[in-house]
Amino acid sequence: MNGPEVSWQAFVSNEPLMVAAFSWWVAAIIKLLLAFISDRKLVLVRMLGTGGMPSTHTAPVLAFTTCIGILYGLNHPYFGTSMLLAVIVMYDATNLRQEAGKHAEAINILLEELTKRGRIPKDKWTRMRELLGHTYLEVIVGGIIGILSAVWGHQIWIHYIRIEQFGLPLFK
Repeated sequence: MNGPEVSWQAFVSNEPLMVAAFSWWVAAIIKLLLAFISDRKLVLVRMLGTGGMPSTHTAPVLAFTTCIGILYGLNHPYFGTSMLLAVIVMYDATNLRQEAGKHAEAINILLEELTKRGRIPKDKWTRMRELLGHTYLEVIVGGIIGILSAVWGHQIWIHYIRIEQFGLPLFK
């Protein structure tokens, strides 16, 4: 009885996963460049951070979902499952995490004021991160990057990567 293939080769030949990873890199590099343009300094951690333009959460989940739709069709349960998870991620980014960021900003203002008045020593609290969520525009741009990355990535995949390279069959 043959089970599922579990190998490094199987992992890197997973088209939806690789397209999603590519989409994340594209969005992360764009986020880094936009932050550099606005702040005039290169902060590599922006690639990994939450919030900001574009959404590096939305890009890979929509790239993955789009790739699943291309490979299996829009009526397949894989696509439905992937789309459901993508919607949850996008909703979370624009609503829950956006509101949490607003709360963090308000709490920081209150704690700074209490520190100025001598009510709380500065060493008793640390500033909360405020950039947690995304605006709708940031999610939309991340989504566009994800969809375009999937369409473009799929074309590259079927024309170049699917070919057996170096005598190693990437696909069976």
